[in-house]
Amino acid sequence: MPTIPFPTDSRFLEEVREAVLQYARRRFGNSGLSLEDLTQEAMLVLFNNVQSGNLTELSCNLKTYAISILERVGLASLRKQSKVPSAPINVGDDDDDVVHPVDLAIARDAIQRWQDEEDNQAALMVQAMQQVIDKMMEPCKTILRLFYWENKKMKEIAEQMKYKSDDVAKTKKSHCMTKVKAAMEETLKRMRS
Repeated sequence: MPTIPFPTDSRFLEEVREAVLQYARRRFGNSGLSLEDLTQEAMLVLFNNVQSGNLTELSCNLKTYAISILERVGLASLRKQSKVPSAPINVGDDDDDVVHPVDLAIARDAIQRWQDEEDNQAALMVQAMQQVIDKMMEPCKTILRLFYWENKKMKEIAEQMKYKSDDVAKTKKSHCMTKVKAAMEETLKRMRS
C-alpha cells in the first residue's frame, strides 16, 4: 500500500505541532482539557495514519489536516468530559461543592449548542469563500475550483489551463489565494459587525 512520505524535517514537524497547539489554545483554551495532551494525541494520530497507510494523499496542507485531527480529538474529549453521571458527584466537603446531574446536563447542552454554533460558523465561512471565488475573474475562479472542489493535482490544472508547467499553475494559484484571503478578511469584518 503506497503511503505519503512523512516529513522528517524536525523544524517542519515543530511548525506543524506549534500550529496545532496554537489552534488548541484558541479552540479549547477554556475547556479544562490539557492542551499539551490534545496536541500530542493529534500528532500521534497523524503519525499513525501515515505509518499505517490510512493516509495516502492529502487535498489540504499537512497543518490543516493535523488541526482537523485535533478538532476531533478535542471534541471527543469534551464529550467524554461532559458525560452525565447517574448520581451527584461530590467534589468537596461542602454541600455547595456537589454537582447535580441536572447541572451537568445543562452544561452538556451548552457545550452542544456551542459546537453547533461553531459548525454553523464553519459552514458560513465555506459558503462565504465559495461566493468570493464565484465572483473572481478568470483564471482564478477556474484554478481554485479545480484545486479545491475537484481535487485536481497542479500538473492536471497546468495541462487543463494550458500552462507551461505546474510551477506556473502553483504561482497563479498562490496569487489567487492572496486575493481570496483579502476578500475573506473583509467578509469576516462584515460578519463580526
